[in-house]
Amino acid sequence: MRKLYGINYLETQEVCSKLSISQSTLKRWRDENKIKFVKLSERIFLYPETGLATILNEAMIPTMQKGESMAIVEMNDGNIIFNGEVFIKELNVATKLGITLESLHRIPNARNIIGPTGQRFYNKRDIDRIFVEGKAKKDPNKKVLKG
Repeated sequence: MRKLYGINYLETQEVCSKLSISQSTLKRWRDENKIKFVKLSERIFLYPETGLATILNEAMIPTMQKGESMAIVEMNDGNIIFNGEVFIKELNVATKLGITLESLHRIPNARNIIGPTGQRFYNKRDIDRIFVEGKAKKDPNKKVLKG
């Protein structure tokens, strides 16, 4: 893993390992522009960590059959990319929202998944929306910018 300009990049071996693909498949995906990458030299390529979500959506998800396990990419911060979306560890979510885990589990419309280790992860977009709505409810006169 390398960090350039604040962005985490994976090396070829790391990408192949995380996606369970060969280097020749990764090369083909580069040639077909299916995966984002940076070319440092003739033989050195780096792949943005967040770009793996795109390849999971376009290359892996449609080919899954019933009963197969879905690829999950773990990011450096412990959060994961699943089905092309970022999911945040439940403890990080509870801390951000300033609530207990029990309260977090009762929040409606917050998509969550159970990771391979049994830990619960929440959809980042849903949590960001809930966080903004919560701030607006606490101070209705304060303008909240939505991104």
